[in-house]
Amino acid sequence: MLAENRGLKSTKQTGDAHGYGTKIVAEIVAKYHGMIDCYEEFDLFSVQIILPMQG
Repeated sequence: MLAENRGLKSTKQTGDAHGYGTKIVAEIVAKYHGMIDCYEEFDLFSVQIILPMQG
């Protein structure tokens, strides 16, 4: 549950058993001055990412 794991830390036992994860996604969103929101709704984990348009 998100309420019990706000930092979204992996629960996998080995470090090589998981991918890039939300940490790097959050870093990329910050680099491009966007917004990221992680939430649970209807028993689903959702991530909403908003990035400004470059023109």
